[in-house]
Amino acid sequence: MARPGASKRFVTDGSSGYIIDSAGHLWAWGDNKVGELGDGTTVDHATPVRVQFPADLGDASIITVAVNGHHSAYALDSAGHLWAWGDNAHAQLGLGHGDLANRSKPTQVRFPAALGAASIVSVATVHNDFGPVYAVDSVGHLWAWGSNWHTQLTDGPSKDLSTPARVLFPLPLGNASIVRVEVDDDDNGFLSIYALDSAGHLWAWGDNEAGQLGNGSKSGSLTPAQVQFPGSLGSSSIVSMATGSAGNGYVYALDSTGHLWAWGSNGYGLGLGSTKGQSTPARIRFPSPWWRRSPSIVRVMATHNSEGTAYAIDSTGHLWAWGGNKYGQLGNGTLKDHAIPVRVQFPSALGGASIIRVEADRYAAYAVDNAGHLWAWGNNRYGQLGNGLLANRFNPPALVQIPVAQGPASIVSMAAMSTDARSASAYAIDNDGHLWAWGYNRNGQLGNGSSEIVASPMLVPFQQDLPDQAQAPARDKWRATPGASLPKPQFLYVANSRSISAYRINASTGALTDVPGSPFADQGGPKFLAVNPSATLAYVANVTGGTVSVYGVNTTTGALTEIAGSPFAAGSQPYVVKVSADGAMVYVGNRMSQAFTPYRIAPTTGAITPATGDNGNSIRHLAEYLPAPDATVSPAGPFAYWLVNDGIEAFRIDAADGSNQEIPGTKIANPDAKSITINPEGTLAYVTEQHLNNTGDVLAYRLNATTGELTPVPRNPVATGLQNPVAVAVNPTGTFAYVANKGYGFAEGTISAYRINATTGALTEVPGSPFATGTRPAFITAVQP
Repeated sequence: MARPGASKRFVTDGSSGYIIDSAGHLWAWGDNKVGELGDGTTVDHATPVRVQFPADLGDASIITVAVNGHHSAYALDSAGHLWAWGDNAHAQLGLGHGDLANRSKPTQVRFPAALGAASIVSVATVHNDFGPVYAVDSVGHLWAWGSNWHTQLTDGPSKDLSTPARVLFPLPLGNASIVRVEVDDDDNGFLSIYALDSAGHLWAWGDNEAGQLGNGSKSGSLTPAQVQFPGSLGSSSIVSMATGSAGNGYVYALDSTGHLWAWGSNGYGLGLGSTKGQSTPARIRFPSPWWRRSPSIVRVMATHNSEGTAYAIDSTGHLWAWGGNKYGQLGNGTLKDHAIPVRVQFPSALGGASIIRVEADRYAAYAVDNAGHLWAWGNNRYGQLGNGLLANRFNPPALVQIPVAQGPASIVSMAAMSTDARSASAYAIDNDGHLWAWGYNRNGQLGNGSSEIVASPMLVPFQQDLPDQAQAPARDKWRATPGASLPKPQFLYVANSRSISAYRINASTGALTDVPGSPFADQGGPKFLAVNPSATLAYVANVTGGTVSVYGVNTTTGALTEIAGSPFAAGSQPYVVKVSADGAMVYVGNRMSQAFTPYRIAPTTGAITPATGDNGNSIRHLAEYLPAPDATVSPAGPFAYWLVNDGIEAFRIDAADGSNQEIPGTKIANPDAKSITINPEGTLAYVTEQHLNNTGDVLAYRLNATTGELTPVPRNPVATGLQNPVAVAVNPTGTFAYVANKGYGFAEGTISAYRINATTGALTEVPGSPFATGTRPAFITAVQP
């Protein structure tokens, strides 16, 4: 599918964003692995940076920007020159002479002499990384270059073209010129290309497996041919078109009398009322009473999903939708697919306003009304609806609240992008020229200085030399509480077979982001990790190396730095390590020993040395149950819980000497129990089960603060379908639970993340879960320095 509105002042490819300011400068942020941000580097930027044009730009300003695939960018300047940078593996930068080298700064596209005095007026790009690029010049000629895998550029050898070549139209084009071009592409590089001429004729060529060329056949074409509209088109001309889902091949065209036509793949109806394939254009009939004329359509928008969802605005400002409706993206209050158009049902807050603009990603939709309000509905897995929530379910149309001090901003433009079903971001520009962003943010594509999912609109901060945008703090997400200090970060650590993986926890969503430098090498076979009370030191029991590694914890970033002298000898097969409440001692349990060995912690360095005369009574009872997979102590009461061979046992801790006594009648039989943890409030316990078929579950229990008894919560297990879960942890604020999954064999492990319902104990998997970790994880813990 062609990039929506290639000639725009703002575009995104889903991992990077680009915007032109009022002075004609271009800014970029997000993913930069091949230099697509154009700043001369390949360093990602989570806040906007100026694209560095060479001196050849002169006094010209940038007027439009476009993206091709996920890593190439294009800018058109006011002198009619086209610039390109980023990925060039398929010659898509158009640099000539067979040049396939990437560029991290803009370089002029090298048009041949045949361009003459003409200038470039528009550019059309595609969704995938294999696609070619098309440009229209000021005399109406169409040029193409880049990938020619399927000979979509020329009917000669399927060789990539590094120099733009004229697309030759047959004689029926006559004196007409090309005014617009759009491309429908799939992830395998198959393309269908559409060009609209100045006489209102529509031309098509390329792949035609679903009849999307509209010529009455399913045979592809290497050269442009007119789309065959029926006689009922009459003297009307085509004024615009929209291509649909990549790889599904469906097309919409709007004629000069406001009629909408559709053809191509028809799995969800195309608005025609049936699912029969359509190889020539057919008119869509919009429902209306018999005494009223069918509405006149003024705008159509097709989505990039596999369900054929599409939208149209009529002349009275009503919004219509049809196609797939898995997440309620049709906005009619149901989840039922519709093969004919249905009205989007806005709430009463719309009042007498009319819809003037519609945008959509794969499963969410957005509309701007003539009062400047922004509406959103559909899927909200990544917070892309901007309502402050994450909900992978049906959401009806609702207002998006832009949080500005002087009241709701008036939205003049917006964009939405989903690179696949696992990501979605949204952007809006208000009438003061501010850019707002929310949703998926793994690559920093929201430009807010982080890589965390954002569920409410946030102002994108620009540098001070941006002439038309006020400054916003780099950590703008905390602006709602003036003067408030930033919450302390939370980190998650996983002991893998040869490393420690470290993650920053998104306090709002529970998503995990790698800490800089992670994973941290540890060749001793990490089995268990514990931190001191201030979380400034981490102690790791290395079961195969017979050592304890000690790391300093960077309390800002979560990074680990091994201290001098580490690792320290700790006997045969150290299995578990515990730090005393005062941070002065470490107790190490060895597999073949019936006691814990005490070590003193050096107060200045964190180094450990054997401590004679301390028998470690406060945890001695655990030794009788080795090799139990895990044990835990309730933070809120005098109770300890240990996994034994056939279940879970509860013990009361004597406050005087730390000894433990089994609580009669509290044992829970469960031979599959693998690990246990308790939330910080001491109200919920989570236990992982590991079954013989390499699968596993998570069970939740309510903890009785008086008796210590564990009672299963309703609807156990609260999480299922895990792959060999070996350990579970709850974050320090008790809002999220994390499960380390060993997986199968020596495959990389994963971390499953869940939001905790504090009332019921239920778990809801967070967006992006499961997250990758190292091989054969053994233990997991969450800390807040």
